[in-house]
Amino acid sequence: MQPEKRLHFFITGTDTGVGKTLLGAALLRAWRRSGLAAVGLKPIATGSREDAALLQEATGQDLSLQEINPFFFRRPVAPAIAAEEEGRPLCLPEVAEKIRLWLAKFPYAVVEGVGGWKTPLGSTETVRDLAVLLGLPVIVVALCRLGVLSHTLLTVESIRAAGLTPAGILLNGFAEPSAKVREETAVWLRRQAGVPVGSVAEMSELAASPPDWLLPSFPREGSR
Repeated sequence: MQPEKRLHFFITGTDTGVGKTLLGAALLRAWRRSGLAAVGLKPIATGSREDAALLQEATGQDLSLQEINPFFFRRPVAPAIAAEEEGRPLCLPEVAEKIRLWLAKFPYAVVEGVGGWKTPLGSTETVRDLAVLLGLPVIVVALCRLGVLSHTLLTVESIRAAGLTPAGILLNGFAEPSAKVREETAVWLRRQAGVPVGSVAEMSELAASPPDWLLPSFPREGSR
């Protein structure tokens, strides 16, 4: 069997601030270390371009911040609110088209959403609608804390209801010192969501040894 020639993921989270960018950047570094041409995109951002800059650095290609993040709004609120305030409403087909241009050029890519799965992007559209336009498998990033099981299962359920494939869950355990709690949480998520779960205690851990389901190859026996 030959390795996959293309691997594109949409990254969403159970909430804002759960580590989507840090884990996306770590995955890009893992791919690049294997000699793969990869790109990280943050098409929509508000308040700051810090996340886009991290993906730009991890991509390691000669891409400008504007190319990584073509739709930026100054006020740190939901994109629908910020865009309306600036008189620049988002047109999701236009956003999707800009993303597809880069997906056509890079065989490996992560496209990071903004906020959570249902963050408003327009009067009726949310991050979910952008993901549907792209049709990519979705990685769910969840922060290991009280409530994570319910929030994550609801997100996975909504991804499936949208007709998309949940590729797996990355459990961000940066703030959880207990390995026992991280492992218990991962076991329950794996059992109830029915998808692969990678539990990550440090960003360097993901960059050095990503789960098999995030690698550009067919899963091996005993894959995580």
